[in-house]
Amino acid sequence: MQVYFTRHAQSVYNAVVEGELKPNDADPMWDCGLSPKGQTQITQHREFFEGKKIDYVLVSPYIRCLETAMATYYREPAQGQGEEKKKPRFYAMSILMEYAESPDCVGSSIPILKEKYPQVDFTALLMKKSPNTEENWYALPFRKNILERIGLFETFLSENRKVFNGKTIHVITHGGFLQNLIHKPVENYQTFFMTFDPQLKKWLPSWRALKPLYSLDTEEEKELKATG
Repeated sequence: MQVYFTRHAQSVYNAVVEGELKPNDADPMWDCGLSPKGQTQITQHREFFEGKKIDYVLVSPYIRCLETAMATYYREPAQGQGEEKKKPRFYAMSILMEYAESPDCVGSSIPILKEKYPQVDFTALLMKKSPNTEENWYALPFRKNILERIGLFETFLSENRKVFNGKTIHVITHGGFLQNLIHKPVENYQTFFMTFDPQLKKWLPSWRALKPLYSLDTEEEKELKATG
């Protein structure tokens, strides 16, 4: 099966940590959304996905990932254009969530998320036998163990190979999850493409050969490189 992996666009928390925003100028840090730069990253590069037939979007249920998914696939059609193409099906999965000792890793309750993002199916959010509720799904005990969750995600793909056979999946998740999967740092809204063998649970190409699919340079940076 074919899988695109994308780290969410820059969040308000990312921008504050990186010194681009001051905390007093930012939205609340708790489960915060995207920064202005994050929105721009999507605007500049979402056309990459507009040219692809994506069947399923599997997304972490933190707001920065949900906003990334919505901004990537939902926007006002340009004047004079017809209807937009058929949208993929969106599923929020707790397996894909981030873990860090920071306020942006405290998630919103599922009822709030359902109301805010009606396009997304949250039925698969809570894991089987989980003692957690719709109010605190983000407190799952295995949240700290990213490698375990990567294994659970691979098992999920393998067990549902009949559903995903011949389909293309877009996974929108976090830097920590992706770095542990592909063994290299990942920038905001950077995307990688891999194929998954559901029987062998093996990814191709190897992480050593894996490269991002587009450059995140701004137009100004591109001009500087061209003249420099």
